[in-house]
Amino acid sequence: MRTVTKQRLAMRVDIDAEVADGGRRISLRGVLPHLAWHGTYHSGQVALICGLRGIEYQWTFEDRITGSVNDA
Repeated sequence: MRTVTKQRLAMRVDIDAEVADGGRRISLRGVLPHLAWHGTYHSGQVALICGLRGIEYQWTFEDRITGSVNDA
């Protein structure tokens, strides 16, 4: 999924350009924060399930959060 996302983001020049998505209009500027929220939301769900099962959940973040969109 990460590779597909990077490939599609590399094609975008204007982050505020809107495109139709069904009955709504979306832009890259709107989608990126949503993706960050979505990942955080599910990470929280995993942490909760682990906690309920008595398993320690290690909160992590990638070592590199910037760089070339050509990185895999």
